[in-house]
Amino acid sequence: MIHVSWNVARTIKITDEDTYKMIKHCLMQSMKHIQILRDQLVAAGKKIFYQSRVKDEPAYYCNECDMEVFNLLLVTSENSTKKTYVVHCEDCARAKSSCLAGVVVLEQYRMEELMKIYDNFVL
Repeated sequence: MIHVSWNVARTIKITDEDTYKMIKHCLMQSMKHIQILRDQLVAAGKKIFYQSRVKDEPAYYCNECDMEVFNLLLVTSENSTKKTYVVHCEDCARAKSSCLAGVVVLEQYRMEELMKIYDNFVL
């Protein structure tokens, strides 16, 4: 739903006030979550690598619990010889390693980009 909300905000003009308010609230909550998680990761010494989304890239879901993962992808290597990578939500990644050892953090959108989308999403 988060991925859909950001796509709607980026591409569609909403005219229904209730729908607009719900989407705007979803965007704000996701930005808040992203900023808090980002700050925690940086404070813990995790390096965040920027890897922008490509056209038609699918939404990501945690490999363990199927929760949607948006923007900050916590990735582990499932098999180092085959180079297969697995996305985890924060809870599942921390369940495997509280200090996120072996986890690479990928950021798909810069906060400035998300704030611009948020600000430009008007009724």
